[in-house]
Amino acid sequence: MEYIKIGYIRKPHGTKGEMKVEIEERFVDDFFETDVVFIEVTGSKLPHFVAGIRDAGFLLLTLEDYESRSAVELLSKKSVFLRRSDISLSDEQLLAGEESPLTYHYLEGFALYDVSTAQWVGTIRAVLAFPHQEMAEIQAGERQILVPIQPTWIVDIDKAGKKIKMELPEGLLDL
Repeated sequence: MEYIKIGYIRKPHGTKGEMKVEIEERFVDDFFETDVVFIEVTGSKLPHFVAGIRDAGFLLLTLEDYESRSAVELLSKKSVFLRRSDISLSDEQLLAGEESPLTYHYLEGFALYDVSTAQWVGTIRAVLAFPHQEMAEIQAGERQILVPIQPTWIVDIDKAGKKIKMELPEGLLDL
């Protein structure tokens, strides 16, 4: 199943299990229509049923089985996802990332293959903005590696298979 990151949980609000959420503008309508969200906990996207969503100048989310501030605190700063099938945007709109300042944000979750060493490096956990370029944060076993996303290094992108092949400079992965 394909999941699309739509935002994140900011912090608890009040004492009855509500939480402030930050949702990308282009996903707000779909967010209001959903009955289940997926929250990434220890690398897995776990389903949580929506008890309520309201706009109080900022978005507030209440989940079933989360009825106290202490329960909600465990979810603070976690990423929120919807199933691809629950999002009304076309594939082109999603890939265009109209609201994202990052060109390569859609590579999150892709497996990175280095053609120079003929090895799979790891999974791109996040695409980060740096002053002069975007960087892929790679989870490679127990290590976290930052790899610059240089268009000239990209050999192939398989969007359906969620794989990217890059020709990385010798020694880059040893830093």
